[in-house]
Amino acid sequence: EDLPGFSSGKVSVQDASAQLACQLLLPELQATTTESEILDACAAPGGKTCHLLESSAASVVAVDISENRLQRVEENLQRLGFEDRASLVVANASMAAENGDLAAQYDIVLVDAPCSGSGVLRRQPDIKLLRKPEDLHDLASRQLNMVNSLWPLVKPGGKLLYVTCSIFKQENVNVMKTFLANQSDASAEDLRSRSNGLLGVVAVAKETTAETGPGAQILTGENGMDGFYYCLLHKLGQQVLAENAAEQSKL
Repeated sequence: EDLPGFSSGKVSVQDASAQLACQLLLPELQATTTESEILDACAAPGGKTCHLLESSAASVVAVDISENRLQRVEENLQRLGFEDRASLVVANASMAAENGDLAAQYDIVLVDAPCSGSGVLRRQPDIKLLRKPEDLHDLASRQLNMVNSLWPLVKPGGKLLYVTCSIFKQENVNVMKTFLANQSDASAEDLRSRSNGLLGVVAVAKETTAETGPGAQILTGENGMDGFYYCLLHKLGQQVLAENAAEQSKL
């Protein structure tokens, strides 16, 4: 609040890793119109929600399981003057599609999934005391369930960006490997060309392999950033799926 211009909406504060979400989606965000819709599936406290609105012409549906946490999103929207372009929905993203809380399909879906928080220990060192090794299995199961639940809400040709502030493979590349192995209409995008140099020193898999897997893992401190993982999924249209099936039948 003491930063000049913060209260009047001229300034927002996010770690570079958190800001990277919109950078990686920039081509899609710049192509949006006022008719486009974006789903931010785990929106609180709203930093990425507002950044999505700043970077596009679309409207955003901001979802969080906690009504109290959504109040933080509303405060940020009001501070930046975006309350007219956003809708707030209290829902469990892991069950939102099945329960009918979210019936539409979206051009872009952002899933900033609940995770161990291992990548932000330098800001929240108490995480080391709060987390246990067995938590990773439960979190990974929850993350995969969430992506599976939200995938039907992505329009054919649309994108889903999976994000965690974790450095553990169990929550990151392993989740995406499992998802991609079971979704014929999903493919992982190359991220390096989208990162504006921020992923220049980070190992990025250009394709899914047994050794590397999809997405990009940022370790804490690389380029001065928090530890984050990103994987951008493209939902293939029916024509592409038919062409892929035809190619497989020739083999």
